[in-house]
Amino acid sequence: MYKYELKKVTGRLSTKVTLGVFCVYLIWMLGAFYIRSEVWVNPRGEEERGIHAIHNLKEMKKEWEGPVTEEKIARVLEANARITSDPEYALEGGGLSNTGYAKRQGFADIRDLINQSFCSFRENDYYMADRLGPEDAQQFYVNRTEHLREWLYGEYSSSFSDKEKAYYIQQFEKMEIPLEYRYQTGWSKTIEFTMVVIMGAAIVVCILVASVFPWEYQTGASSVFYSSCYGRSRGIKAKIGAVLTIAAAVYWAAVLVSSGILLAVFGTDGAGCMIQANGFWKSLYNITNLEAYILCILWGFIICLFMSILTAWISAVTGSSILPIVTSFLLIMAPAVVGQYVTGGLAGDILGLLPHQLMQGTTLLRLFTVYTIGGKVVNLCQILPPLYLGLTAVLLPAVYLVYRKKEVY
Repeated sequence: MYKYELKKVTGRLSTKVTLGVFCVYLIWMLGAFYIRSEVWVNPRGEEERGIHAIHNLKEMKKEWEGPVTEEKIARVLEANARITSDPEYALEGGGLSNTGYAKRQGFADIRDLINQSFCSFRENDYYMADRLGPEDAQQFYVNRTEHLREWLYGEYSSSFSDKEKAYYIQQFEKMEIPLEYRYQTGWSKTIEFTMVVIMGAAIVVCILVASVFPWEYQTGASSVFYSSCYGRSRGIKAKIGAVLTIAAAVYWAAVLVSSGILLAVFGTDGAGCMIQANGFWKSLYNITNLEAYILCILWGFIICLFMSILTAWISAVTGSSILPIVTSFLLIMAPAVVGQYVTGGLAGDILGLLPHQLMQGTTLLRLFTVYTIGGKVVNLCQILPPLYLGLTAVLLPAVYLVYRKKEVY
């Protein structure tokens, strides 16, 4: 019965079309926005793309690998100042020519870290490093916690309790210094792409499983199915098993194949580097790139299972295969869009607990949303995974019971 339920889903033309569109979408995103977006500027100031360009850029960045000490920060600031002050590389309207940019590609990642360190907590100034000198290097690590304190006890002071402020500061102070810098574009791209894969996989899974339970009613075979010897027991369990299998197969195939492609193209260097050295300078979580990647894909799997069972439950209650798809799509996309405009307050706290958060691992690792429960401060990464595992565990028997009590007509 289990194999039969799987064949019903996989054999449909709509399934093949949905999976085909999903594959094309992933290939397009990988090629256009993740692989082709990597640019290396050659010494003549000409932009190059492709595998050769990725390799050349990697070699330039590897020259700056090692501990990010004050001495290294001073070296970067000195090299940056030398390039930006050279008239040979200056544009008439201001800024740096491509030939000048080509010379600082190797330390561009560390320069970005310097910008994040010296800008105020909510500021983003690309040219901050150009206004600094080697003598400012000693403030590099100090700034991180100082700017956090200024933000917590400044304009947003009333938004956090004393315990929450202490928690944020403690998490920042736990970061081991100096950070280790390695070429880590492979992990940066792969971690970022998990959000694209997870959201896409969740929507595809919801489309595929939406008709698993209503199929007999839609085809007029419900009387045969439910009057059979095992229709209300093994038959329902087979359907639930098919839903979970489809969710797992689609999810892991999409995640592992796309991750494998990106890591094969960009390399696995920097797996053990802290995420703070990889675009997450202000993150609360003191974890490595590899740990961040594992967490992101596990969170995605949890939410994919939840969405598949939720879709099955809605289809069980309504008897429709369209309504569950629409509902699931809105539950995934609407909060993600609204969340761009609503931050803080009760609305922000509610949005912080919705399913889209676990799909956006990179965003979750940057969020400053915490909750005080029983006098203890907990972050979203401690709340959301067990919350949605629990909801999935509750929905599984709910789906079974709804269909056991279904009337035959």
